[in-house]
Parts: sequence; structure tokens; C-alpha cells
Amino acid sequence: MCTLIAGRDLLGPGTLVFGANRDESPLRPSDPPGILSREPRVVGGRDRVAGGTWLAVRAEGGAIAMLNRRPLSAGAPPPTRSRGLLALDAANAPAGTATLAEAVKRAARDQCERERFAPFSMLFLSREGSWILAWDGLATRHQSIELRFQEIPAGWHVVTHAGMDDRREPRTARLHAELADWTPESETAALDRLRRLLALHGDTVSGEPAPAVCLHEGPMPTVSYALGAFTRDRTVYLHGEGRPCTVEPVSQAALFDPETT
Repeated sequence: MCTLIAGRDLLGPGTLVFGANRDESPLRPSDPPGILSREPRVVGGRDRVAGGTWLAVRAEGGAIAMLNRRPLSAGAPPPTRSRGLLALDAANAPAGTATLAEAVKRAARDQCERERFAPFSMLFLSREGSWILAWDGLATRHQSIELRFQEIPAGWHVVTHAGMDDRREPRTARLHAELADWTPESETAALDRLRRLLALHGDTVSGEPAPAVCLHEGPMPTVSYALGAFTRDRTVYLHGEGRPCTVEPVSQAALFDPETT
């Protein structure tokens, strides 16, 4: 996915809402959300080419989102593993005695120490805490790697192809301007507003050209989108198989039911 908006503690302490567009080549096949793992229960879409995922949601209230990151250099060595498989492995991490946030972080770190990945930003979003892992892909497999874990504080945050909340990115700057000083009064209001933001097209704002968030042209148009919320007693995951400007999102709640196979 290429645009993600996350709001932490805006519906009260220990809450998280998010919305994300997946921009991908229409020629790269993928499956809509299904069961990625039964124990732990993980649901999300699957890339048919490499077998990984761009978004995985755990039944107990956590999501792992993978975004491609703009490389810093053209001379980086080739990856040895798919970023989508990293997201899937992290999402499947058994919590054990650790918190879910700690278990996922450990699984991601272990994978990055063994394999080489193309540049990425991976986010862990949950009630108990959220973080972003940034990797620019510059180290070789035999060098020590520098993984940048950053806690995600309360408030609204935007990630595209660069760092979190990097307003030098036009889409990030536009979305932050749209979200400034807004606190949703309900979960429904938050998800409705996030869908409208994900559906923004290129137009003029205050006399200046504004970048599109929902992409209709180019090699990587918007092919699907997701909305989610983790509150005290609810896990919400909605998926739209198509662009947010035209396709209504559908609840994926049935996938979390242990009776669903």
C-alpha cells in the first residue's frame, strides 16, 4: 500500500483508527481478504506472486501494514525476500508471555537480521501501542543493519513513500492539512472521514494544485483500500476491492469467527 492514515487515542485512550490505499500494478494478481493464519487468527489480502500481504489484521486487535519506501540510493543490493512475507511473518508472531507489540517487533527484527529486503515502512497498529519500522535497504546481508523503530504518539499520522509525517511529501502535507485540529466524535465518523480522505483526487486547494490520494492513472493506480478501528472491545476491519471513490467498503468481521474456515 502507498498511503496510510492512522489516528491514535482520538476515540479515547487505547484506541486506534486507520485508513489505507493500496496502489499496485493491475497486472499483479492478488486475493481479497481471507484467513492468513488460524492460530493466531490473522486475516488480510494475499499477493499471489510472492505469497505475502500488504495488510494483516489480528483478531485480538492489531494490524501490520507494509508500505514501499523510496530508496535512498540506486546502488542498494537486491533483496533476498519479499517485503510482503516479512509483514506476514510478523503478523503471525506468537505473543507468548510478551505483549503483541513486543512479539511482532521481535519477529520483524529477526527476519531483517537474516534476510535482505527492499526499502519499506512497516507499521504495527494496536490498542496497546503502535510503532513504525523504517528500513532504507542500504546495508548488505553481511553488514550490521540499522532498523529504526519509532513509537507512534497520540494524534493523526500519515505515511506514504517517505518517513512518517514527512510534509515534504505532497500527499502527506495535504492529508495533514485536512486532519488539522479534527477529533472524531465517533468510530463511524472517523471511518467515514478517512474514506473521504482516501478518495481525494487531484484538484486545487486555496488556489494551489493539490495531489491526488486516490490514483486512477499511472503504473500503480489505487486497486483497493482498507479501514479499521481498534477500540476497547471491538476490532473493525473493512475492505473495498476497488477505489474508495467508487466502491463501498465491506466488513470482514466473519473472517474473525473461529467457526469460519
